[in-house]
Amino acid sequence: MPINYLLPALLLLSVTTCAQLKQRAIFYETFESSLCSGTMILDSLGYFFQEGGCGCDPMTTISFGRYTIDNGGVVSLRYLPKDSLGGIREIRRRHTQPDSMLTITIYDRWNVPVDGMYGFKLYGSDRDTVVRTNEHGQIIVPRREAKHLLIQTLFSLYEEQEDLLAGNENRIDIYLTLPYTYMNFTVLRFRQPENGQLELRKDGLYDLKSGRQIYCRGKSD
Repeated sequence: MPINYLLPALLLLSVTTCAQLKQRAIFYETFESSLCSGTMILDSLGYFFQEGGCGCDPMTTISFGRYTIDNGGVVSLRYLPKDSLGGIREIRRRHTQPDSMLTITIYDRWNVPVDGMYGFKLYGSDRDTVVRTNEHGQIIVPRREAKHLLIQTLFSLYEEQEDLLAGNENRIDIYLTLPYTYMNFTVLRFRQPENGQLELRKDGLYDLKSGRQIYCRGKSD
């Protein structure tokens, strides 16, 4: 393999033989791999998150697990079962001051507000409404209209969920265990494939046997 492929990628790794990226990176499926681009995220803690395979609709298939990268740029993927990540990491509820509005903020596993997320169902006293987060990752609704709140995206995956509204709070912060890329869909299907390997190059991830590019590289943060 040409050294110019490996050198930029390996500069991102720690000095250990089996390492992870020092910065979180997202990769996008090439058009040859999928009609609608799926994603693969490698984070700095050794977790990966894969999404795609259901076409251009509100449903997608997800997988996640642990990864390591050796000094030759080979990424080894070990897939984990669905229940290894529970969906919601933490819920913080506050009653800050008398307020007729309820503000709910959604954060992904890296504490980034999830904007434009539409997989919520709000159950009110007289009607049920599907709502979405604004550009700050927030849902702001009159408190009197909010009796129960369900994250449909998570319910489709785990088939159960506690009520997110517990009392008279007017601010709720919800921290997820899942990445923002999953939350753009209303229905998640889970798949746990056999463990596999890919090759990391400076411009993306490649199939080890065929040498075909599977994912092109996006931004790192």
